[in-house]
Amino acid sequence: MRRGQARPGLRRLAGGYFVLALAVALAPSALMTAAFAGVQSGAADWRGWPGRAAMDWAPPLIYAAVLVGIGGLVLALLAGFRRYWKPALAVLGLTAAALAFHIALIQAPAARQAFVEQGLTSIKA
Repeated sequence: MRRGQARPGLRRLAGGYFVLALAVALAPSALMTAAFAGVQSGAADWRGWPGRAAMDWAPPLIYAAVLVGIGGLVLALLAGFRRYWKPALAVLGLTAAALAFHIALIQAPAARQAFVEQGLTSIKA
């Protein structure tokens, strides 16, 4: 094995890891989109299951996705950065976008007030 080449087992692990990492990175956005669609269609209420689940589960999923993305970057460095930089960047980009949206939602006074008025108090000032 030449220097700089990863073992085949590590490459196989990296391929599976990035599929799971992409699913974890998309989970918070999918959860919020499903809750929003349910509320907009009138099938659900923000105080009901989809809204409450989206507001309670999305932030921990975003933080987990950040950790998984950092782990993916380390794995890309170990398994061959030339081959795995695109999946690592995709996972980190999706996670960064979800995290930026979450931070903007927390910092926006009007959005925070609207959620407090509706009884969704999981967003803290």
